[in-house]
Amino acid sequence: MSNDVDEIVKIFIIESNESLDKFESDIIELEKQPDSKELLTSMFRSIHSIKGTCGFLGFTKLESIAHAGENLLSKLRDGEVTINTDMAQAFFELCDTIRDILNEIESSGGESETQYSELTNKLKGFIGNKASSLNEKQHEDVKANGNLFSKDIAASRTVSTNGKERIQASINPMFSAQSSTDPEIIKIFLEESHQNLNNLSQDINSLEKDPKSKKIKTSIILKLDTMKGTAYYLGYSKFGSLLDLGQKIIEKLLDGTLNFTSEISHYILEMINIIRVCIQNIENTGNEGDVDDSGLLDGIMEKINSSISSGTNVVDTTAREQTKVEKKAIPHELPELKIQEEKVIPTVKKDDKISHSVTDTVIRVDVKVLDSLMNLVGELVLTRNRILQHSSNSLDSAYTSIVQQLNLITSKLQENIMRTRMQPISNVYNILPKMIRDLSIKCGKKVNLVLEGKETELDKTILEAIKDPITHIVRNTIDHGIETPEKRVKVGKNETGILHMNSYTEGGQVIIEVSDDGAGINTEKVKAKVLEKELLPEAILNTMDDRDIVRLIFLPGFSTAEKVTNVSGRGVGMDVVKNNIEKIGGSVDLNNRPGRGITFTIKIPLTLAIIPALIVSCGKEYFAIPQISLVELLRLENNKFHSQIETVHETPVYRLRGQLLPLLFLNNELKLNTKDSNYDPYHVDVINIVIVKIENKQLGLVVDEIHDTQEIVVKPLSKQFKKLSIYTGATILGDGTIAIILNVLAIAYRGGMMAKFQDNKFIKEDINSQKINRFNQTERWLVFKIGNDYRMAVSLKDVTRLEEFQFSQLEKSGQFEVIQYRDRIMPLIRVEDYVSAHPSTSTKEKENLHTIIYMMEKEKVGFIVDEFIDIVQEDVTIQKTKDIRGIVGSAVIQSKVTDILDIKNIIKNSNVKSFEFTDIDVKEAVEAEH
Repeated sequence: MSNDVDEIVKIFIIESNESLDKFESDIIELEKQPDSKELLTSMFRSIHSIKGTCGFLGFTKLESIAHAGENLLSKLRDGEVTINTDMAQAFFELCDTIRDILNEIESSGGESETQYSELTNKLKGFIGNKASSLNEKQHEDVKANGNLFSKDIAASRTVSTNGKERIQASINPMFSAQSSTDPEIIKIFLEESHQNLNNLSQDINSLEKDPKSKKIKTSIILKLDTMKGTAYYLGYSKFGSLLDLGQKIIEKLLDGTLNFTSEISHYILEMINIIRVCIQNIENTGNEGDVDDSGLLDGIMEKINSSISSGTNVVDTTAREQTKVEKKAIPHELPELKIQEEKVIPTVKKDDKISHSVTDTVIRVDVKVLDSLMNLVGELVLTRNRILQHSSNSLDSAYTSIVQQLNLITSKLQENIMRTRMQPISNVYNILPKMIRDLSIKCGKKVNLVLEGKETELDKTILEAIKDPITHIVRNTIDHGIETPEKRVKVGKNETGILHMNSYTEGGQVIIEVSDDGAGINTEKVKAKVLEKELLPEAILNTMDDRDIVRLIFLPGFSTAEKVTNVSGRGVGMDVVKNNIEKIGGSVDLNNRPGRGITFTIKIPLTLAIIPALIVSCGKEYFAIPQISLVELLRLENNKFHSQIETVHETPVYRLRGQLLPLLFLNNELKLNTKDSNYDPYHVDVINIVIVKIENKQLGLVVDEIHDTQEIVVKPLSKQFKKLSIYTGATILGDGTIAIILNVLAIAYRGGMMAKFQDNKFIKEDINSQKINRFNQTERWLVFKIGNDYRMAVSLKDVTRLEEFQFSQLEKSGQFEVIQYRDRIMPLIRVEDYVSAHPSTSTKEKENLHTIIYMMEKEKVGFIVDEFIDIVQEDVTIQKTKDIRGIVGSAVIQSKVTDILDIKNIIKNSNVKSFEFTDIDVKEAVEAEH
């Protein structure tokens, strides 16, 4: 097979696999909706696209089994047979077999010697003696012409005036537009036809420059064949006949019977124009209309018949043999169409817009190109950060303005390049229906799969990484979680279990929830298995609550299965899930509901290439902590040290809102503070604590300084540092400084914290454990001041972020004070202007503006206050107040009367919603002005 044909085969394999993915998902849905004509049409279309091309390429075995599947689908569509479990399984076997053949073609260049008569007979068996509504002669015609649908082109010979044979073809009147066809299928067909015709015109122009190119000719035939099959299926017989004629002309050029000339090129381009008219008629009226193409067809047939009779344009036999494509013989007869001469239906002007809107919308791009673009954007982001750092000290307003524009453009470029690597999570979901169906049959269970959030997008690298973990969870859920129909009925449940999968984006990460309504996890059984396998001592197990006991399923080698099956039970699945997800910076947790099911919650970053991170420093070294791990930041001044930092089990802890927060001093753990290895927090003026989430626990990392959050480009470490698990990579900051990216989980293990967490040492030593349980169920509040002593609070769930801005950063936009915040213009509201009881001291006199960031619909709004006091967690009772502007009511927080801020009311009164947030193109804005 030549290189040109190899390229065509490669495209065929890619497109066939895509068609099979769609076919499999349609089978699952068809079992639920056996009367759905839309699903049958979609399945027919998928198998047709495979069969038509493989027939042209000469893959006869693949064509044969695809044809058997196509016949069965015809019977299903006509209502002569009904889908059942055995038939669905046969369709799945058809998909698996086609994939095997495609893999063989990809690896060896051709089909294997394997015969597939058993599968073919199985598919035919569902039809019985009514294998086809066509007679044998029609079957032979379909097979000879490589046509995909039940069309009948009856060839007949006539004698021309010079005594030579001419070829005619008449279209069987059985073809009429199928009114029941799904309009969406017709829409897709028209869109693809527009694109294919544009590509065909380009191919013809290319063929004029290189008339011997087999690659171009083969590409043209494939496009014509694809359109032809669908046109006939949809009942557009004239459309299909024109395409059939064009295909046979190109086949004659390909096998050397004809030479390519400018005259033939002209005829083919004219034929393409007529096909365009047919398409536009379909878009306007729903049918092809009557097209006058007799003059064109007479010219084409006269040219071809003249060439065949005289031999003037026929290459010699040797040349023809050399130019043959590796495919089955192409018939030499060329049809002459009989079409009535009537006026062409005029094109509606608005359709020009439709035509342009559906062309050239999709191209294939090699992943290597996207990776290269991503790397270049990463370097651009690093350079942008350095320029921003340099411009922060500049007094040149023109230079600063240019830098801000560069910053905005870079951010948008980065966002769009990252989007090219994003793929919907449906690419993972699509493999689940068939897998769940097979597992349900093996385990003797009934499971209904519910999928939500299929449009959620992830970076391609992360998407590949989560396939195995999700597969492990699903297999365990079906094998161990969901009960058999008999057991479910006994406990009052529906015999069909529900496996629910949901995904959504939250806080810069993707949340994937996998839940079921099965039996849940028996904690006593887990404890027994842990003791049996000696994974933990009994003394530690007795101190653990049910929530922590359930998490022991993630221990290596753990399994509650009574026996090992080919589905699960080997004790490696959940450990693999946890490790693989943590490798990409994610986490996995579960919520057990004994007797009612279990929910696995997976949290993963959107991308691994460019991530938001907090920059901190210890000594002279800089470090980056991924934002996905951050919970909150604390700054303790000297007078709070002695009362709030204690020692528990030789570990310093901070009592944060009634809970013990273990502390790790980064200087000590990384051995950076060589002069004072016994780093003592009581000997410094300030302690900065970065609270991070480790699995389901919280840990405080003590650092020297907390700087700012940045979008950093992750650079891999060299192989010499690969074994240092506490580092995940490096980045370059705006001033050129190198910052190491920390793996907080590995640091927690290194500091011995994970062992102490597992032993529950911090919980059982907490004298206020009962109070902690109560606090966990109450609300958290941000307490702040207006003026010198006016205390107010707002629920922390309404707070997106806390920021401190300089007064010099304020700007004006209309009636609003605004600030440039994260590449957006954010309006600001001074709380004192909307609170009736505000004191005389004004925030307008302050140089530093403490700002509460609130997410209003899709945009942020800043509320300026005087001072942040604390974040507290208390069970409060709010006493409503009347006629006091800007507050909901009052409550006692930290033993002091505190007014509760009414954010929504202030937003309403401030009219901030009238602020224009929509991005407008600069050119459009200027044109709108004039």
